[in-house]
Amino acid sequence: MSKVKAKPSIAFFDFDGTITKEDSMWLFLKYLSGNSKFYLNIIPLIPVLVLFKLNLISSKNGKEAIFKKFFKNCDLILFEEHCKKFTQQILINQMRPEVLNKMTWHKENDHQIVVVSASPKNWINYWCEDQGIDLIATELEIQNGKLTGKIAGENCKGKQKVIRIKQKYDLGKFDTVYAYGDSTGDKEMLSMADRAFYRGFS
Repeated sequence: MSKVKAKPSIAFFDFDGTITKEDSMWLFLKYLSGNSKFYLNIIPLIPVLVLFKLNLISSKNGKEAIFKKFFKNCDLILFEEHCKKFTQQILINQMRPEVLNKMTWHKENDHQIVVVSASPKNWINYWCEDQGIDLIATELEIQNGKLTGKIAGENCKGKQKVIRIKQKYDLGKFDTVYAYGDSTGDKEMLSMADRAFYRGFS
């Protein structure tokens, strides 16, 4: 009698604050504009940041205000070049060793690994490709080869993480679903998992 093949397992990792030590969005914006210009751009955004912190505007609207200020009308090819250099020069040094060890454990056990992030995919994608892992992330709107500063679709946060995961994966095909996160924006993703890890890896 032939052996029944065991179902695979899958692990979903939040990115900012879970895999990285700091929020990659702010690191990227500083890298893109330089420290002086970064703070000059942030000053007029303070009212928006306050409203965002108080949950008086959505995370999507808050992010779009920031993105429009920093890279609206930026050429996509040039933007992607900045993203790749950012990955090689800055992001690579932001990884938490304990998370990389956990990812190695999943790989050794033939588990599929997916990063699920509210940050735009553009500056996360290169690292994920190097690691050989999948990515679900916020998408930026592109028109005529330029960034508009808007988000295409919804911000990949909270319940949107679960929606996007279920659009891409049939979770019933997996033996165990793991999820790792560090914030309230990961709550729904953690709730759907068989084994959930909040700010920890064991």
